[in-house]
Amino acid sequence: IVRVGGDTPLLDPAVITGIVTHHLNNPWYYYTGLAQEWGDGIADCDVFLRHTLLLAEREATKPSVREHINPFFWQQPQRFKCATYTCPFDLSWMRCSVDTKEDLLHVQMLLEECLDRHGLMFGWAEVWQAVERNATLREYMARRPMNTAYMAQIGEEAKAWWEHRYANR
Repeated sequence: IVRVGGDTPLLDPAVITGIVTHHLNNPWYYYTGLAQEWGDGIADCDVFLRHTLLLAEREATKPSVREHINPFFWQQPQRFKCATYTCPFDLSWMRCSVDTKEDLLHVQMLLEECLDRHGLMFGWAEVWQAVERNATLREYMARRPMNTAYMAQIGEEAKAWWEHRYANR
C-alpha cells in the first residue's frame, strides 16, 4: 500500500515509483519511508504491507499515529523492519507542503515557475532548481518549520497527557 500526503501537491511520480521499487526489492521490510533529506512536501509518501496497516488500525490509539500512520512502524523497530528510500542529495531544507494559506501562495508561485519552464513534465529536481533560482521561496522555506501539523498534534497529546496525569493531585 502506498500512502501519499494530501498536503503534497508537488509529489513527483518518479519518487513513488522509486520507493515502491525499493520496497519490492527488499521484501523483508514491513514499511519503507522517505529519508529526511527529501524535505517536507516535495516527496511525501510511504509504502507498507497491507497486514501491517490493518494491525496499525487495530492497535494505534494516539490521534497523531492514526493520522500519520508511519510513526506506528518506526516507533517499534523491535517489531517492524523499516527501510528508508534515500534522496540523491540533501533537500531537507525544502518546505513544499500546504498547511496554511501562506504555504499555498508559495507553492502556487513555485508551481507557476515550474509550469512556465517545463510544462507539465517536471519533477522534484525541477522544483529544487526553481527554488534555487527564487530568493523569496528560499527565504520562506528557511524560516518555515518542518512537519508543523504533526508537531502541533504531538504537543497537544503531550499536554493532554500531562493535564490528565496531574489533574487530581
